[in-house]
Amino acid sequence: MYANHDLVKVFNGEEKSIEQFNECNNTLYHCAWKAQFLSGLMHPIMNFIANIGYVIICIMGGVYASRGTITVGNIQSFIQYMRQFTQPIMQLANVSNMIQSMIAACERVFEFLEEEEEVPDTNTPQSTKEIK
Repeated sequence: MYANHDLVKVFNGEEKSIEQFNECNNTLYHCAWKAQFLSGLMHPIMNFIANIGYVIICIMGGVYASRGTITVGNIQSFIQYMRQFTQPIMQLANVSNMIQSMIAACERVFEFLEEEEEVPDTNTPQSTKEIK
């Protein structure tokens, strides 16, 4: 769209080029917005799930501690186990955005590498002196 601007103007292709650009730009905007929105939701959802686990451990631990089945130290141990279990999952959720960006970049690189070679320009071009 940006290369050969004079050629596009000569053949009256500006409107088509602008429409094509706007269409690509709108598609990119909507895809990027959705990706950012979902990426932004990932961390709060993982925190919410981890906090629900802590609440369940505290409630169940309180019930069992009041019955004398377990001690407060056992409750604290379960909380530590829960933290050790959820920490790698939360780190993976944080890294997922970078992984998605890397996959998209790889797709663009491979798409570029798979393009067909361009036909070289002729060694004997036509004269443009008589064009008006």
